[in-house]
Amino acid sequence: SSLWSVMDERQCLVFLNRHRPMPTDAEWTEECELLDEVRGYLTEYPSEEALPLLLKVFGDGSGYGVYQLIERAVVEHLPSSVVPLLVTALTTGTQSIKYWNAQIAENFPSRELIAPLTELCDSSSSESARRRHRAAGTNQESRGQGVFGEADGIG
Repeated sequence: SSLWSVMDERQCLVFLNRHRPMPTDAEWTEECELLDEVRGYLTEYPSEEALPLLLKVFGDGSGYGVYQLIERAVVEHLPSSVVPLLVTALTTGTQSIKYWNAQIAENFPSRELIAPLTELCDSSSSESARRRHRAAGTNQESRGQGVFGEADGIG
């Protein structure tokens, strides 16, 4: 008998619908600890219905190490099911959802993911540039600087 024998798909769906996204790490409750059980069950018993909910579960923070493990449940699905959901999450999700879905996207090489991942890198680079300029007391943005530009110490 598996560790997740007390969990079933319906309970997973109820949990994921109620916790989309999960609270921040600072607001994490004992109930949130069930996410690891949900993840374990969905790794052992993949659910097409739960997949889009799982990709939108990420709250701010690390989920106390559980977010990194969600990838294991997602890779049990076919790319044809996952890639369109990744595109949506990468273009419409919160920053945390975009971050964790970008990590998961490494497992699903696809031309469809190039544009949303490029946009995510460009927007992250622009935000980093804005933060650097604010810190330096200027209001100008760098032009023509790549994702790994001089200010990142790589160029």
